[in-house]
Amino acid sequence: DLTLYDARLIDGQRVLVEIEGHVIDPIFSRKKKFGISGKRRLGPGIAGLRNLGNTCFMNAAVQCLIGTPHLAEYFLNERHLRDINRVNPLGKQGKVADVFYDLVKKIWLDSTDCIAPIDFKWTVDKCFPNFGGFGQHDSQEFLSMLLDGLHEDLNRVTEKPYTTTIESD
Repeated sequence: DLTLYDARLIDGQRVLVEIEGHVIDPIFSRKKKFGISGKRRLGPGIAGLRNLGNTCFMNAAVQCLIGTPHLAEYFLNERHLRDINRVNPLGKQGKVADVFYDLVKKIWLDSTDCIAPIDFKWTVDKCFPNFGGFGQHDSQEFLSMLLDGLHEDLNRVTEKPYTTTIESD
């Protein structure tokens, strides 16, 4: 058993509880039938991601990132557009940032309760073949890869200056 303190919940943070196919909405204190009909929505930023095969590893990592307020705000306010680097040889020509932005918009702005991240998964398969297909993978490894992909696609350095290597002092 965890206390709210042990779970590191803070004032104003929303909590979604599912009990045997029902969702308890803490804001309205009433039960709602939970389905994937795409018709009910608890609020902005609260939407499930449908598993496409065994993609729960991907969905868990994506939900963590999209639920990070500053990161979600960065994309929702389209501030990422000024940072996209489509010429970075280490990046994916902005494809990862573009498809992540689309998914952030769907989760935060659409009115559906469950989203099938098909375009996101397709882009991941093309950009990161190690995570291709619909098999199970490690969530932490996926998260690391996704963060690196976003980092390189949003790296503002377009021309890295040459520096000489110092062999010793």
